[in-house]
Amino acid sequence: MIILIAKLLFIIGLPIAAAFVWNKRTRAHWYSLLFGFGAFAVNYLVRIPLDLVLPPLLDLIPLGKTPPPPLNPIVDYLVIWWGIWTYWILQVIISGLFREGTRWLLFRYVATTVRMWRDGVMFGIGYGCIATMFVTGEYVSGLAANSDLLSNSLAKTVATLNDGFGWWETLLAAWRWGVVLTVFNVGTSLAVLFSVHRRDVRFLLTAVLVYVVFSTAPLAMLFHFPEIQLDGLDFSFVIIVMTELTRLLVTLPPLWLIFRLRKTMGQVSKQ
Repeated sequence: MIILIAKLLFIIGLPIAAAFVWNKRTRAHWYSLLFGFGAFAVNYLVRIPLDLVLPPLLDLIPLGKTPPPPLNPIVDYLVIWWGIWTYWILQVIISGLFREGTRWLLFRYVATTVRMWRDGVMFGIGYGCIATMFVTGEYVSGLAANSDLLSNSLAKTVATLNDGFGWWETLLAAWRWGVVLTVFNVGTSLAVLFSVHRRDVRFLLTAVLVYVVFSTAPLAMLFHFPEIQLDGLDFSFVIIVMTELTRLLVTLPPLWLIFRLRKTMGQVSKQ
């Protein structure tokens, strides 16, 4: 139990530690962190009805729903691929618009308070803290459900969860949720905040685009390279390496936003 708790604390503790380090180095205000907490809560409440309503609405669009007429394997594959990906990306785009649009509306109410770049970063870290806790909790809940929590003893359930969070899996989760997810939330938060300050919709759309890339890139890699193999390496290991390399690449747009907006937001705060 203690080892499992330590692993979980390590994962969710990375963005929390980042908040303390950021506050100490830049004197960013703690209320920006609290605004980030609140923004995630509001966005989550918006997503609950959206996740219920959006799939049935998109099911009305006949993309990839009706089998194409017999042509040849290549054409059939392209038609099915186009239908599936159009359907999925459309769903991600709509979710991204609601996600960033909700944060844009929230920023309008705190724009006079959260003006400086350092406070915008703190806001994104706060959003990332709750996001990391949330996805970690979802993963633990999934493992617990698979281990049949109600029929097993507590000790057996804890052992199953501990196996699901081996040290290698813990490091991967810390990278995916504690680092990459936090960087993503900081970058998009700054873009939305700058969009509010400058009344420039292009930065809001940039945040939506980053969301789409972040959400689709890892699965897109697996979809296009389902049978990739390297001599002498286990297939599952190759998939993990390729997925994590993809995650590393998708952190570049948020990092670009963070450094791109540093100087620009500093100019805005002085006006």
